[in-house]
Amino acid sequence: MLDGRASFEQRPFEEIYAEAELPASPFPAERLLRVLDGLAALEPAARKTAVLALDAADDTWAVEDSLLDGERKVRILEAARSEIEARTREALEQARAMVEQREQRQQDAVARIRQQIADLEGLLEREVARAAQDKADIESAARARKDACTRESVRIDGEIARLKRIAEIFQPSPQAGPSSAPPHPSDSP
Repeated sequence: MLDGRASFEQRPFEEIYAEAELPASPFPAERLLRVLDGLAALEPAARKTAVLALDAADDTWAVEDSLLDGERKVRILEAARSEIEARTREALEQARAMVEQREQRQQDAVARIRQQIADLEGLLEREVARAAQDKADIESAARARKDACTRESVRIDGEIARLKRIAEIFQPSPQAGPSSAPPHPSDSP
């Protein structure tokens, strides 16, 4: 029988990243997001300029490190979400099959019981009640699994949106042309 709580729900992102063998980043996307949050009072252009100034002042990291880290994490999280959704679809299909099987067993039991003598009527009632409870439990577990998938997808989508903020801020738009950001020290010959 299915259980309602899924083992994938509220799994730490670090665990998901480690399982996907995400390489370490000199300046992880989350760290840049914290810097951006700290500069939230500034206009977007001023925030970008401030971060680029920090980048230029510190040779141990580059905004590109965070961009790459964010892109990798988005891909990993999207893959994790797809896997969760696929497993949930399989579980829902399994639940439907189990309900159908249980329905067939119920019908068979009812047919046999109806043929028995009148003093076995209590057995019929108990079987019908037990079958109804089994179906309700299976359906409840399937609904709980689906709800867990929905909650986890929403949570993952929120993290994806948060991580994509880096690209929205630092990747040039297609019509903007080359970036007017100062060259990074590592770009020099």
